[in-house]
Amino acid sequence: MVEEKTSSLEGLSEKDIFIKEGEEEISYHAIHHAIKRWVKIDDKRIPIIDTQLKTKDYLGSCMVRLGIGRYDYKIPPGLYGVGHVDEKSPVIVTANFKLTFDCLRKELTESGYWILVLDTKGINVWCAAGKGTFGSRELIYQINKWELKKVVKTRNLILPQLGATSMEPHLVRKYTGFKVMYGPVRSVDILNYIEQNYEADEDMRRVSFSLKERLVLTPLEIILNMKYVGMFFLYFLLLNIFNGTAEILTKSFYNTLPFMMANLTGSLVFPIILPLVPFRSFSLNGGLLGVLLGSYILYDFRIYTYPESFCFKLGIFLLLVMFVSYIAFNFTGSTTYTSFSGVKKETRMFFPALLIKVGVGFILTLIGILL
Repeated sequence: MVEEKTSSLEGLSEKDIFIKEGEEEISYHAIHHAIKRWVKIDDKRIPIIDTQLKTKDYLGSCMVRLGIGRYDYKIPPGLYGVGHVDEKSPVIVTANFKLTFDCLRKELTESGYWILVLDTKGINVWCAAGKGTFGSRELIYQINKWELKKVVKTRNLILPQLGATSMEPHLVRKYTGFKVMYGPVRSVDILNYIEQNYEADEDMRRVSFSLKERLVLTPLEIILNMKYVGMFFLYFLLLNIFNGTAEILTKSFYNTLPFMMANLTGSLVFPIILPLVPFRSFSLNGGLLGVLLGSYILYDFRIYTYPESFCFKLGIFLLLVMFVSYIAFNFTGSTTYTSFSGVKKETRMFFPALLIKVGVGFILTLIGILL
């Protein structure tokens, strides 16, 4: 059975389509250093942006990759210009995640391009398309708000191919008069796409997920998952206090080391071996890695201060397996190996099992201490 997709404009009147309630006010602070000048068209002030990235841009990119300010790295939605823009300049649509915006603008030249930025809540195009924020209604709203018909003579919009999930080109054309054209997957190919009369060759359409592209995700994953490692540390700290163990902090640290290893296994090893995993389910593949790691760690149990009871070992084993499985599962929405419906299906199946097995793991470790 094919899942029927509901239109983002369903149930709205034509007047409502052009209205947006609760619009967030975002300052130009994150992009102010890149604004070369402003141009005024009617009552609209449009910033003209530099194509050269500066130290601040590279530093911001590094910080976001490490999870610092990740959820607030955004620019105001609206219309921007690059180079010597005029009414004949092409219009490219993108998200208001600054990292995405920077990847696009650095590939453009001074010959002149308009960039229409949609409000995706600071999320990249691919993820925003899946969530629906990079969608038809937002595109129609921004076209109308910035009166794009008065700015350009062209009636073509170049959208990233990965943003097609939530777009309804026929509705965009119906309400704005603009035609949606899907450009290349990578912004590095955008100029070639335009020079080839808006035709994308096979390489431009192919979505790759190379080792380098996979490893870009790992620093952020490792850092984000450290909060769970911290929770395990607190758990072992409480167990050590309850058990009257000497050198509580030192022993708790050693008890947490397997979960640090689990973090590296799920965040680093899993994306490296992703093309080789045997199952379609990411959580299942992660669970297999967790079994291997747990078996290796429990082979030599001397790092623990507790009695080597079967219940305790089994509880730790379950927690390790499910931790690695959970980390691997988080990659499912950011790869080319899954579909949106596949992610939803695995989510429904995985989380009940996760909660049950983690709960059993904690209960077994407690029993192992009390016995």
